[in-house]
Amino acid sequence: MLTELEQFKESSNEITIVSKDNILRVDGEVMAAMMSAAIIVLENQLDIAKFGKPSDNLEDSREFKAARALEDAINSFSFNPDRFAEAIPYMHRTLQQNFFRLVRSCVCKMANAESWRIDPRNEASHKMCKAIAEPMSEYSLPYI
Repeated sequence: MLTELEQFKESSNEITIVSKDNILRVDGEVMAAMMSAAIIVLENQLDIAKFGKPSDNLEDSREFKAARALEDAINSFSFNPDRFAEAIPYMHRTLQQNFFRLVRSCVCKMANAESWRIDPRNEASHKMCKAIAEPMSEYSLPYI
């Protein structure tokens, strides 16, 4: 379905939706964005149906809400990871250290992720994290 979505994005300028009462013309890029969002929502619902919801303690936490906000930010073809990385040095030095604690924790969690959380879309990240998790854990990131 994702491949079909990419082909749709490349080939469509406009899509016409015809119902019994109306004719609606939608820009192809807008429709592709709507389809991408729908796919994400459906995949999240499928994961919840298969594996359950996050605990209330997790879902109500600042960390979960921050992760969702980051998810929304990076769910865009215009998000530039290099520009994000360029912004890190402008953080307070202590918060830079906190950020790298976060990165280390993310790498370690991904390295030890349950197999059902890994598929071809995140397999390369999982492999990279497995390779670098142990060396990363050897470094101390103290609060100063």
